[in-house]
Amino acid sequence: MESFYTAALCRELDRADIPADETVILEIKAVPAHDMQLQTYPRMSGRPVGLLLNFHTLRLKDGLRRFVG
Repeated sequence: MESFYTAALCRELDRADIPADETVILEIKAVPAHDMQLQTYPRMSGRPVGLLLNFHTLRLKDGLRRFVG
């Protein structure tokens, strides 16, 4: 399921014309997620912000978390 969500989101982001200097790390999950995994991504990549979008919740807003590296 994660690949389906990723493909759909990539199509939508392509339409949004987001400037490259405003990129963030986005981790998409459809299973219970591990926050520690995403916390390391911003630190290792040099990007200041990471987002976890987990579709394994009843309400999508409950599955959205922001991490600052």
